[in-house]
Amino acid sequence: YIPILPLVAALAITGVVEWAPAGWARKLNQVMLWVILVTQGLLLPFAFGDIVYRNPLGLVTRQMSEDEYLGRAVLPYRAIQFLNRVTKPGDSVIGEGVESTRYYVKAPLVSVIESAVLRDMLVDANEDGLAAAFAQQGFRYMLVNRFGVIGSPRWLFLQASFLERFATLEYRYNYNEVYRLHENEVTRRVVAPANYLSNASFEKPEGDRRPDEWMAGGKFVLEESQAHEGRRSVCVNHEGDFKQRVAVVGGELYTLSHYTRTDLPGQEARLQVNWLDEKGREVDVSIEVVPVGNAWSWNRMAITAPERAKAAEIHLSVHKESMICFDDVWFGLGNQTSP
Repeated sequence: YIPILPLVAALAITGVVEWAPAGWARKLNQVMLWVILVTQGLLLPFAFGDIVYRNPLGLVTRQMSEDEYLGRAVLPYRAIQFLNRVTKPGDSVIGEGVESTRYYVKAPLVSVIESAVLRDMLVDANEDGLAAAFAQQGFRYMLVNRFGVIGSPRWLFLQASFLERFATLEYRYNYNEVYRLHENEVTRRVVAPANYLSNASFEKPEGDRRPDEWMAGGKFVLEESQAHEGRRSVCVNHEGDFKQRVAVVGGELYTLSHYTRTDLPGQEARLQVNWLDEKGREVDVSIEVVPVGNAWSWNRMAITAPERAKAAEIHLSVHKESMICFDDVWFGLGNQTSP
């Protein structure tokens, strides 16, 4: 329809003008036409759902760089920036759910939809054979948009068992993940990493019944009858919030996890990190929403700290108007895949 738009526009305006060539009716038509044009201009940006940050004013006034703007407007862009730093000449990248952003990727990017070579590899493939085939073809990294793969076929290279054996998560932000691929199965050391949070199980209450080391806001209950482990958990609704601030290094991968439960149906909790700079100003916010049932369940979010982040503010909060109990919160370095 694009080529005939000028003709359609001309006929539409001609109709408006000729229907009322003079008098108050013509003025009314012109006013209504301007209202339509202005309203359409205001609503047009919201038709592009993949553009999250639509206001380019900061870019135009040079208050933000092009990279900063694209990092907000194009969800996979920060993962692509990381990918461009680590790939070498001769490396190729497997992409899933990121086909529309290939022009930002310096290394060749292929997907199952577009590559017959990749599709042939997946026919009757097993994990060991697929890892060897990837190495032979020069596929060194994988870029996955978790929003983009919802509802798509579960390719073998996206399954948890393959990723655990032959891939290492090196970057994750805005649901976009960068994996380094290995030809041989990776032997992973089981290490008990340090928890950056203090009083993460809420076992040390202060005199006002607020858990020690945590900043509490709004309404909360220090529950002493149903804890995941130990004696206490903390329960909050949409009017309550718990937070604790710890130091981080920008660009490093971290994991936030907690246990949650509720007595109500249809409840949701947040995994939330507010990233702060050296002056305590907010750099960015990472939030993932998880459903909560009536039994204690473990939730996790692996996330890479923004480059300018010097501190992370961990929030225990609910999504919408839920009522959730939290226990055994953990925040630390690396991609922790088990409690």
